[in-house]
Amino acid sequence: MIVASADDMSNIRILLKAGATNVVSSKSMAGALLGQRATGRYDVGITGRVAMLGGLEIHQHTVPEKSSFAGKSLKEAEIGEKTGAAIVGMWKNGEMTVNPGPDEEIEEGTILVALGTREQLSKLRGMI
Repeated sequence: MIVASADDMSNIRILLKAGATNVVSSKSMAGALLGQRATGRYDVGITGRVAMLGGLEIHQHTVPEKSSFAGKSLKEAEIGEKTGAAIVGMWKNGEMTVNPGPDEEIEEGTILVALGTREQLSKLRGMI
């Protein structure tokens, strides 16, 4: 499965022709997440986007105190390797980072925005 990110919606067709299985709009995703945050909804999935993502879901998971992920970078946590899910955003101190880099540190209270199948996201939830 190849998931591509498109900031410009007109590029979706091009990415699909180039071989992407699914295309995600990070701006649309960030807008939906900001809307949820504004209404006080923090740990909810964006189930309305499931059909658009072809079987993929986006969920938010808060990293609790004493999590094995706390204090590690995304690279060190090896979330993709261990679960198959991709971290496509992070909430830290009220700020949203879309497409965080591998050196981004996960802290207690960080909300990870993950993209994956239901099974991959369930595995991630169990690890957190």
